Amino acid sequence: MHTRHREACRWLYDRLQAYGDWWEFNGVTTTGPVASRLGLLAVGHGEVEAAEAHLQAAWLRCRAFPAPLLEMEVDYLLALAAEARGDHATARRRLDEVDVLARRHGAHRFDRLASLLRARVT
Repeated sequence: MHTRHREACRWLYDRLQAYGDWWEFNGVTTTGPVASRLGLLAVGHGEVEAAEAHLQAAWLRCRAFPAPLLEMEVDYLLALAAEARGDHATARRRLDEVDVLARRHGAHRFDRLASLLRARVT
């Protein structure tokens, strides 16, 4: 769910908001809390404070589950939100968390994503 089209983000956000407390699940696997997608969409339509609230809720759900790979993804999304509001120190701190979890769990995709974002917030 990556789009820079503000209206599309807003449209999807409005439709998913009723499911913010749910987990995405297709009967076989999960891609995490719907709140993480709401956070990404909120960043996409310019509501960074709402994004961070959704992402914090998603992060807590991932920690409680526990789901370290999903937690890592939410840390990355929180870094994106921090970057969007110009808080590069918080973005770097979140990216450090992504690095730790990526190494621990062999999640090289997030290692690469974190490196790309780190270049923008250094």
